[in-house]
Amino acid sequence: MNTVLNLFWNLRNGLGCVGELLGYLLRFAGVFFHTRASLAASLLAAESQLSICKRRIDQKSQLKPRFTAGFRLLWVVLSKFWAPWQAAAQLMQPATVKAWHTRA
Repeated sequence: MNTVLNLFWNLRNGLGCVGELLGYLLRFAGVFFHTRASLAASLLAAESQLSICKRRIDQKSQLKPRFTAGFRLLWVVLSKFWAPWQAAAQLMQPATVKAWHTRA
């Protein structure tokens, strides 16, 4: 009985891995239809959020990420000039960025 359960568990994990890889391949194929400016904005958005996470890990004292003034200004500018900015915002709510925009 354990052998059958292990087989199904391994099959489920294998199919999940294949599904995830197919998702990555589709996302990669979709990139070819984006403009250079859109790709650059997407990369900038991801890298800025990654740097905030890295700083949080390095300091080991913060439970929530602390956003710098430069980070906030970057996201205000991205929200103004890049249409799909809300999909790229992973660390903060779009309403938070809109609040930063009204304060800026």
